Amino acid sequence: MRLLLSGARAQSKVTLFDVSELRAQLAAEIAGFRVEDVAPLGAAGKWSRSDALALVAAREALTEARVAPTDPVDLIVGGTTGGLFVTEAKIASLHKPLAAGGETAEKALAEAYSDEALRSHPVSATADRLFETVHRFRRTRTVCSACSSSANAIALADAWIRAGKSKLVLAGGTDALARLTFVGFNLLQAMDPAPCRPFDVKRMGMNLGEAAAFLLLESEESARARGVSPIAELAGWAIGSEAHHITNPEAAGTTASRLMRAALGRGGLSPADVGYVNAHGTATPHNDRMESAALNEVFGERLSDVYISSSKGQLGHTLGAAGAVEAAITALSLADRELPPTAGLEEPDPALAALKHVRGKGVAHRARAALSSSFGFGGSNTVLALTEPGLFERPAEGGSRRRRIVVTASTVLGPEGVHNNADVARYLEGTPGENVGASSAESLAKSLDVERARRLDRGGALVTAINGRALDAAGIERAADTSRLGMVCGIAFRREEDFAAFLWPILEKGFRAGKPAVFPICFCRRPPGTRRSTWA
Repeated sequence: MRLLLSGARAQSKVTLFDVSELRAQLAAEIAGFRVEDVAPLGAAGKWSRSDALALVAAREALTEARVAPTDPVDLIVGGTTGGLFVTEAKIASLHKPLAAGGETAEKALAEAYSDEALRSHPVSATADRLFETVHRFRRTRTVCSACSSSANAIALADAWIRAGKSKLVLAGGTDALARLTFVGFNLLQAMDPAPCRPFDVKRMGMNLGEAAAFLLLESEESARARGVSPIAELAGWAIGSEAHHITNPEAAGTTASRLMRAALGRGGLSPADVGYVNAHGTATPHNDRMESAALNEVFGERLSDVYISSSKGQLGHTLGAAGAVEAAITALSLADRELPPTAGLEEPDPALAALKHVRGKGVAHRARAALSSSFGFGGSNTVLALTEPGLFERPAEGGSRRRRIVVTASTVLGPEGVHNNADVARYLEGTPGENVGASSAESLAKSLDVERARRLDRGGALVTAINGRALDAAGIERAADTSRLGMVCGIAFRREEDFAAFLWPILEKGFRAGKPAVFPICFCRRPPGTRRSTWA
């Protein structure tokens, strides 16, 4: 925290792999960090860089919170890259056999996953490693929602505790640098060749970084019983999606401002209570413009009283780990009453809202309450509201009567031809339905708006289409206000073809051969034979 307050920056030329062909070559790489120095003796070959970063951060959090080995702790890990740094070459080698399909593809996948190193490839592998080495967690979950992954892990931890499912939850995230992400964001022209400049008139994009961060969450009563002092209080959170564009946020910041208000409202707070915002602040032209507009809408005339800073100017964008990293910084800022600066911000963009930036070095300030925002690719957005412990009254939770949960529609698309409520009833009675083969499934996917769905793979298109059918069956207008409508989608596998198609040309022919049109934004897959962690 001292380095952050001083304005120090972590960006330097990447050394993990050759970046000489690329326009942007800087990242906040953790210099000198080696997996073999962290992993259990003899196990380094099965561990990824993301795993090792998580191990260090998780142990530090449990130690600081004085958690005993026998304490009932649950674990939620957010991330996106998993073990990509060490598995990229193997994944790239699958391109031709996977493109061939059939038995050739199945054989190639079976042979690939016999390699122990690929056990570290899925995002969920990190939770397995922490279970094996850090603590015998009661339950583990993995969350992958782009840049909001670890912020969502924190929100889920809060929900578990409030629902009485958990007593202590270690929640956070981890992501290491990898060729796929570094080259991909270069090809998307989202990277600044110089150290990034959030909210600056000359900003040209982000720098990537790597990190892991975890927070130990528990109820106030639990902390008191254990004799530990809280750093900060998680007052509220809000999660929402905008689906405006796969990479660009909606310019007006409508969803972002709605989530800021919702996070405050969940904690019984108002904009007048907030003294600091740790902004998402990627230094991309679109994000900073959107976020400034959202902040202006939420705080209005008070905007000049609220300090704003982005940690990405110092630490880079750590992708799935960013939400937890910035939540930890926000919590420490509240506890220490010192706010870190936005490094690289020299001339605030006059076209943006007039924000009260922390510039140069940190400032001493008692914020009392703060927001930490995470706005991810694809519109996966999360806002956390934190306060000084015990400072604000909380709204009463629940009521004397449990809410009744009812099902108003159910739709299924599968090989049995189950399409709607009537088909479900017929299916449950044992009456066979029509067979839905590949052609019918493709036809359903093509029923989507072609322009808006052109980047969806087969699985994504089918999920979207079937959710549209569910809305229709429930009598919900698709053009209606969806701010109170949620969707939860479970996914077990992500197609390896997406990774291989992007990685093969850049590893065979050089980074300039990469194609931005096939850059896979999501990085989730769990290989056959792995166990334990489940997806949330």
